[in-house]
Amino acid sequence: MAILGSIDRQMERGMRRIDLTLSGVAYVLDVYQLSKMTGVGKRRLRAGIRTGEKTFCHNAIEPQHVDKAWAASTQALRLGLVSKKGSVLPVGFALVRKRGKLLHVHLLCAATSDKAKGRSGHAQLDPSPGAVLLSQLEALANRAGVTSLELSAVPYVIDYYRSHGFRHLLPGESGERPEVQVAAKTVAGHRFSSNNELDTMYKIGEAEIDAARRGDGDLKKIAEQLDWTVPEASFQVEGGKIVAYDERDRVDQKLTDMVEKRGEYSEMVAAFMQLKEAGLTGDVSPQAKMPVWDKATGDVDIITDDTFLMAKRLGKGRARQTRRTRRTRRKRGRKSRRRTKRN
Repeated sequence: MAILGSIDRQMERGMRRIDLTLSGVAYVLDVYQLSKMTGVGKRRLRAGIRTGEKTFCHNAIEPQHVDKAWAASTQALRLGLVSKKGSVLPVGFALVRKRGKLLHVHLLCAATSDKAKGRSGHAQLDPSPGAVLLSQLEALANRAGVTSLELSAVPYVIDYYRSHGFRHLLPGESGERPEVQVAAKTVAGHRFSSNNELDTMYKIGEAEIDAARRGDGDLKKIAEQLDWTVPEASFQVEGGKIVAYDERDRVDQKLTDMVEKRGEYSEMVAAFMQLKEAGLTGDVSPQAKMPVWDKATGDVDIITDDTFLMAKRLGKGRARQTRRTRRTRRKRGRKSRRRTKRN
């Protein structure tokens, strides 16, 4: 059986393997304590993670972010799927750091079910590799007494993490604030294949916001703005709609359809700005009160690779915390009764 990334488990310190069988499909989860690993093992693991990011995260994450996540992490997890032929195929990884009762996921990438099925020969994978990796992270967190899982999600996977119980929560919050919940619902249900597609959505939404600010729906002005902000395409008003053309002067139907959704996209831009103003991005704190959206001019501070803070409060951790609280109260009660008797 081939080992993930060709790392021999018998030769590598700081690694333990967990064998899993889910819905009749075998997985292996390798958990690495980075501080205990050899230098050679770390280099091999890091190289495997770089390769995994290109495969599982569509090469959409900047190399410096991967390096930053590696430097900040104390543990690495790699998930392997046992194929029909018995070999172990890498299907996901995560870089995490435990801080007290919090487990922060700095980076998580996993193969889609379709790709994993195609490579492994399995006809069905339910749950998907991403869901398996998330559930194992939660299980590890519970065993370690962690009460909260936290991560920073790129905008086009927010809905995925919400489906697994994550919410937009700042430290100390147990539930989403009403305005945050409304914004999250506006964003929910929209999926984009990459940051480039998301960036195009932002620009289309901005063009619609500018048109609304001017008080008109002048398609020609919107097309002119898109010509400037989306230089890889050109836009013409034809038959009462905006048509997008690619660099070879062919109709780009996908982009044309996106422009037709500009009203919907402007609402999404507003929702992302609401989340950003709430302090849920990495570059804006709740205390900063930064004007990320000037509603008077329509200017918006949008960065495509903004990530949004999400957290999942763990029931087992809360139960443990409650039991400790009860024990503390009982001890205090006994001490109080002793003092009363002495008096």
